[in-house]
Amino acid sequence: MARRPELPRLTRRGGGLLGVGVGLVIVAAPLDSVELGRFAALAVVLPLIAIVWGAVASVRTSRVSVERTVHPLPLQVDSPATVRISARGRSLPRHSRLRERSAATLGARPGVSATEYLLRPRARGAAHLGPAVLLRGDPLGLVEFTQRTRGSDDVVVWPRAIALGDLRQALVGQTEHRRGAGVVRPSPEDLLLREYRRGDDLRRVHWRSSARHRDLMVRADEPASPMTADLLLQIHSEQRKSDLEWAVSAAASVAVALLEERFSVRLRIPGSGAQERTSSASVPMDTLALVEPTELGDRRDALVHEIDEMARSASAVCVAVLCAPDDHAVARLADLARARTCWAVVVPPRGALPDHVRATLQVLQAAGWSATLGHEGARIDQAFGGARARVAS
Repeated sequence: MARRPELPRLTRRGGGLLGVGVGLVIVAAPLDSVELGRFAALAVVLPLIAIVWGAVASVRTSRVSVERTVHPLPLQVDSPATVRISARGRSLPRHSRLRERSAATLGARPGVSATEYLLRPRARGAAHLGPAVLLRGDPLGLVEFTQRTRGSDDVVVWPRAIALGDLRQALVGQTEHRRGAGVVRPSPEDLLLREYRRGDDLRRVHWRSSARHRDLMVRADEPASPMTADLLLQIHSEQRKSDLEWAVSAAASVAVALLEERFSVRLRIPGSGAQERTSSASVPMDTLALVEPTELGDRRDALVHEIDEMARSASAVCVAVLCAPDDHAVARLADLARARTCWAVVVPPRGALPDHVRATLQVLQAAGWSATLGHEGARIDQAFGGARARVAS
């Protein structure tokens, strides 16, 4: 269904002139003043002519196409960005200006009337820019009307990523220390094995490992690499919104830190599967920008599945941002520390028992994890303070 053009409306100047004209008519009639009547007629007719002109112009003028430039891209929470809008392939009609519409979460000044404006996103996720609105008026400024333009853009706002500073070097140093100390690592065969999936070539089945794992195992295509890191993020709807966003921001910060240290990162979100390992920040950050919490019960088995996948992977580092792992999942996590450097931040949900959270941290720390507690309001770079102390010792 075609959108009807918006009818022109009087500006303050036009409304004031029309009011003056009506007043002069009222005064001129009893006085029988011809000169006053002429002024009254002019004051009334001019706004009416402007309204007719605006109505015709709004119907006959073709819609303007707008192109939009955002810098820098991608957008990130609390980081300013500049948006420039301009007419594509033509100049704007005379006596007109562009006004942009943007999502409230992007933090633009409402009703900004400029071809360039600032954004400061307040929340991660997908956002919409546009369409811009063309505000037009007559040469005398008596009426104005708006026209929708063509051209809008969808943008992704990345979560906030905090520079972790010395934490990156501490993580790498701990990895090198474990390697130099002769920590037992899985055999190359184990590092290259995964569960059988429908369609796999049966010639890749490793029967000896299948018997040991009591499940059909095949040789994976991924080569063993000491510079691969697994990043596990567990969130769900029972977390406070602020704690959930803190956890996502912590995961984003760790991903950036690992990538800056030339690790390949594989992001794992229970229930969503694991990404292919990547050396580009855009892959995990795009996923973290759009990740949504789900019910805890839907993710318990999925969490254990991701832990088992990490146990069979070739990663040298595992960093986990956890919400509410049960005892079974914690036991599986504890086993990972025998073959790799493992760090964890536990961000408990509403109603979590302090004793259970404390026991989770103690089990992980006893197994060799550098584990600490995180919550909204804590600085992400300091949340790993206890872990950093363990590395130093």
